[in-house]
Amino acid sequence: TIEYLRDTKQVHQLLYAYSPDVVSDTMEYLDRYPGDEYVDIMGLDDYRDLGVNADHSMLAKRLEMLVVLAEGHGKIAALTETGQERIPEKNFWTETLLAQLLSNEKTKRIAYVMVWRNARPSHHYGPVKGHPSAENFKTFADNDIIWLLKDLPKWQ
Repeated sequence: TIEYLRDTKQVHQLLYAYSPDVVSDTMEYLDRYPGDEYVDIMGLDDYRDLGVNADHSMLAKRLEMLVVLAEGHGKIAALTETGQERIPEKNFWTETLLAQLLSNEKTKRIAYVMVWRNARPSHHYGPVKGHPSAENFKTFADNDIIWLLKDLPKWQ
């Protein structure tokens, strides 16, 4: 697919992410890595470490590993998929997610975080109007390391 889009169709405005689910170490992370010529972003999908009863510090450890690995390959490190379904923790955004992103200098180098979709009221990962975590999300978004679309420079 990448070769077809990039080489045959000359589509060059896409970024390609390699983002396995939770892994325990770099060897497991790289097990199916297609190679640097096919990847722009080295990501991680991790819902487990942000669960209500999870050891959230495990996310910071995995993100540290990811940043070291990505930078060693000249790639961008990202938390490509994460979240809590229906966000049962009122302070999830600051006390769970942001706390891990701010835990050290390596975790602060995660380029972006993407939470999963908001499909319907019973299945959402971003705060919806009136949700108990909505105010906490605003506090999260006000942190200096967090940039939302409105914070990005205008592109011509």
